[in-house]
Amino acid sequence: MNAGRTARAVGVLALAGATFVSLAAPVAAAPRPLQATVGVGGGCIDGQAKPNTFVKVVVRDVNGVQKDREAVTVDAQGAWQSCIDFLAEPLGAGDKVSLFDFETHQALKFTIPRVTMTVNRVSDVVSGTAPAGMKLAVEAADSQGILFGDQPYDLIKHVVAASDGTWSHDFGSNGINLIGGAQLEVRESLKGGDVLIYRDMNVPGVQIMLGSSEFIGYIAPYKHIGIKLTQGANKVATGDAVGDQTSGFDGRFVDAQGELYRVAGGEWFRAPALGSDASWRIPVIDGTANVSSDVVTGTCFANNPYVVEAGPIAFAFGTSASNGSFSVDLTDFGGIAHGDGVLIACLSSGGGRGHSAVHRELTGNTSRAR
Repeated sequence: MNAGRTARAVGVLALAGATFVSLAAPVAAAPRPLQATVGVGGGCIDGQAKPNTFVKVVVRDVNGVQKDREAVTVDAQGAWQSCIDFLAEPLGAGDKVSLFDFETHQALKFTIPRVTMTVNRVSDVVSGTAPAGMKLAVEAADSQGILFGDQPYDLIKHVVAASDGTWSHDFGSNGINLIGGAQLEVRESLKGGDVLIYRDMNVPGVQIMLGSSEFIGYIAPYKHIGIKLTQGANKVATGDAVGDQTSGFDGRFVDAQGELYRVAGGEWFRAPALGSDASWRIPVIDGTANVSSDVVTGTCFANNPYVVEAGPIAFAFGTSASNGSFSVDLTDFGGIAHGDGVLIACLSSGGGRGHSAVHRELTGNTSRAR
């Protein structure tokens, strides 16, 4: 074998050996992608990155004003979180986010897009705006509809924003009744799925406690609710509140003198901001709880659901009669003992949709509720 052929043979064997060693050696795993999740209206950004490293986070608003600047630790499971300055405005459209992993040198920059969401609880349509062509996932979930004869649901539908920047989906076409308190979420992904932006809200609804001035409920985030209570032609109280970042609100009824007004029952309730069905007479309830028979009676909205809770375990629900009356025997549900707290909740479907509630608390005895 001449020197040339020998050299070539040795070279081929060396290359083969190198190739064999290369194939046999373990391949280093790629680092976990730098990822972020942002809730519009919230104050924190969550994410994933290579475990046990550090991520630099910088957030500026649409005007360039700094909201957040810090280096956060990524835990052993790869999770990290950074929250904006306490005095800064919540995270919203136009905010610019810059992320950098000190160890892997991965970088992620994005601007929070303007994506809005609203709901018509009468028509069961969820709609909003988004950049034209943006793909969105819209989710509706509820487990309390069983009181209205509906099955629990958790449904995700995919929509695309039209050329004019609008989007919508009719959940009624899926057999879903969007009652007050049902959860809604719209979300979109950016940067190849490494960024998830979401916005939450609850379907509008209100709860009132007889004998109290307080009311609570849900409306679109940061939207004002104005409630008016009347007796005949006379306005007896008003209630004002604003939805928080996830659409919850609470407030107090006040009379014309600015004093707290305790709801007695019988007042006419109107709150157009909740929906076109938010107009009804507040039931007096007139509940009684009899410890001898374990029977609770009262009067609620006609042909609508009622719920009764008593003591530590008793719970029952049903539908009232055409005059609003109901009677339920709790014997098989644990019964009523003297001194037990009893809660009656009257639910209004507001013309077949909606869902609002009026509560009254009483004590287990043989007399009418105080």
